[in-house]
Amino acid sequence: MNDLANSTMTTTSPPKRIDFNTPELQRKRRIRALKDRLTRWYVFIGGLAVLGAITLIFFFLGYVVLPLFQGASLTAEKSITPAWMQDAGKP
Repeated sequence: MNDLANSTMTTTSPPKRIDFNTPELQRKRRIRALKDRLTRWYVFIGGLAVLGAITLIFFFLGYVVLPLFQGASLTAEKSITPAWMQDAGKP
């Protein structure tokens, strides 16, 4: 382990402290802070992308469903007879 587990504490000697400001730990904290910031931005952009996709889906559904609520129109067209029935008379 470390020396803190084996050290004896007396009233005359001050307790040993762990140094949290070593260059290695400072570097790890900076890297962790950078990763935290990047992850926060990735999650933020991903959430906005999901909201944008849901909005586009609603617009698409509105575009597809809207004609169902409009009136229908019919036009008469000449009937088409297939080539194999051209010699046949009227039914």
